[in-house]
Amino acid sequence: MGGLCRVHYDEESRRTHLHEAAITTLHTGEVEGALVDGTLREDLEQLRDRWFVVCDVVNSGRGKDLVPLEHAEYAKEWCISLAEQIVEAQWAITVGETVASTFKFTKSWVWKRLHDIEIAVK
Repeated sequence: MGGLCRVHYDEESRRTHLHEAAITTLHTGEVEGALVDGTLREDLEQLRDRWFVVCDVVNSGRGKDLVPLEHAEYAKEWCISLAEQIVEAQWAITVGETVASTFKFTKSWVWKRLHDIEIAVK
């Protein structure tokens, strides 16, 4: 367990699983192989549009008009943060629970940050 107690090991394992699920969701548009709920789908589609632009900038090492290179790494992390919230929201919806209040906050925060650096898809 990597020197961690059971509680912290389980917490770290869940966090790792969520992070990996979020990145997969950004690439595939699905949460663990299934389409996301309709209420989340528009957010995910818009986020994926930006994700691919950001990934292109990060991978090429060259900024674009819409994504300055110096902001691309930050934008990548912001996209992942919102994708994690989308994944958690989908998990909650799947089992009939309510979506965590952190979803709205993170969504608002991420869209503001992306807008501030003008990451938009034309």
